[in-house]
Amino acid sequence: MGSGTLPCGQVGQKLHVMRRIGKVWRREDDLVSNKSQSLWRRAEKVLAGGPATLSKHPARFPQGLAPVFLDRGNGAYVWDVDGQRWIDTIAALGPILLGHDNGAVSDAAQGQAYRLTSASLSTRLEVEVAERLVEIIPGAEQVRFASNGKDITEAAVKVARYVTGKQHAIYIGYHGGFSDYLATTDKDGGILGYLRLYNHQLPWRDLKALDTTMDSTENNLACIML
Repeated sequence: MGSGTLPCGQVGQKLHVMRRIGKVWRREDDLVSNKSQSLWRRAEKVLAGGPATLSKHPARFPQGLAPVFLDRGNGAYVWDVDGQRWIDTIAALGPILLGHDNGAVSDAAQGQAYRLTSASLSTRLEVEVAERLVEIIPGAEQVRFASNGKDITEAAVKVARYVTGKQHAIYIGYHGGFSDYLATTDKDGGILGYLRLYNHQLPWRDLKALDTTMDSTENNLACIML
């Protein structure tokens, strides 16, 4: 396919022209030279597969229309390495609920870093946060902290299997990069095939598929992950 141009909407207070290269539309000024493209070429040499988190990979966003590398943030906005400002609708995949560089959050984080960066034993703060979570979350009796969502969802499936004594798990939606879940997706390279026998991926709101899958487990269903 040949190349072409397409006027794009206002991005960072500037009208960009799009040019089609093969099947992909790219911003015309991106095709010349900029910091993002230069940094990406460096990243491809040293980062296996690009960003550590798949959902942050440039291929997940409109190429040429979305930023590739972010430099800083304030409130609801972020700036890429080329100095363009964007509204951060992704919010760092969820945790930036109060915006970037929120005064109270930044002060607390800096104060804790000065006090104790990484503890060799448990701390008072760990107990206080757990007490607060139990207080504000209905039904929560105890807390277990982890480094990421993948560890938590994997642990939840293990607990469900241990408590129920059953083996099958149904997943609806995304639940992290652990083997049991990945066995139900197209990202199953390197995953042992037998896991597909006990883990099932279903679409949202498909009650017929849910009933069919539950029946197929023959009363051996440990959990449904939503």
